Amino acid sequence: MSVVNKDICWFTPHANHYHHYLMQMCSENGLSIDTVYFSKSISKYPWKTDFDDKSESLAKGILGIDWSKAFDGLKEYKTTVVAGWGEPTMMVLLSIRAFLGKSYYLYTDTPQSKVRTGLKQKLRAVWLKYILNKSTGILTTGKPGLDYFRGQGIDESKLINFPFVTNLEFFTPETTENTNRSLIFSSGRLDNAHKGYDVALDALSNVKSDFIYKVAGSGPDEDAIKNQILTKNLNDKVEFLKNKIKANREKKLNSSLKN
Repeated sequence: MSVVNKDICWFTPHANHYHHYLMQMCSENGLSIDTVYFSKSISKYPWKTDFDDKSESLAKGILGIDWSKAFDGLKEYKTTVVAGWGEPTMMVLLSIRAFLGKSYYLYTDTPQSKVRTGLKQKLRAVWLKYILNKSTGILTTGKPGLDYFRGQGIDESKLINFPFVTNLEFFTPETTENTNRSLIFSSGRLDNAHKGYDVALDALSNVKSDFIYKVAGSGPDEDAIKNQILTKNLNDKVEFLKNKIKANREKKLNSSLKN
């Protein structure tokens, strides 16, 4: 790990372009942050990003916990930021920091409201409420996240609106299409339960005006979505951009490396 700055360590599930760009911008503005990933990639998130040269990943020790990283995160940093508090190592780290009154922040998009039953789930809910209330702050992505935590009774002073950071110079179209068709665009993993592509296609099948629906992403429901497109006779109305985006990204990355 970096030995220059021991103020902040950021623990996050896996490497992705949002996270790397955020760390890059922090570094360029004089804030160096050590980063630890839970794993190189997560199956439900299809994108993969290479590690930078400072980051590390968790190892799995006794009880599936990386005890070394948990205690490094406790001893070596003034504060930590944790995205994904259900990971065993993070549960240990957060519990100890909370018990000792040390600073830590939680980072999340809008959590899902689930009805949890059983003793294990009830104990988890008690633990999570304790962790949330003892935190220094909660970074959440937009108004839905803020409203969720307000509904959980979290002190307003802890809540920080912290949207995803996107590199707008990288995600810029190279050409502009001149067309009279209405353009509808979705970006995200192809997961109907979370993203609602099936709902969108049902609605679009009833639209009479001319449009093109462009979809950027991949995921477990790709085949189901493509079958629904056939069933709804939307073949000429829906375009998948996965291959185009991948090729364009590789082109830009290769160009930046040459420069």
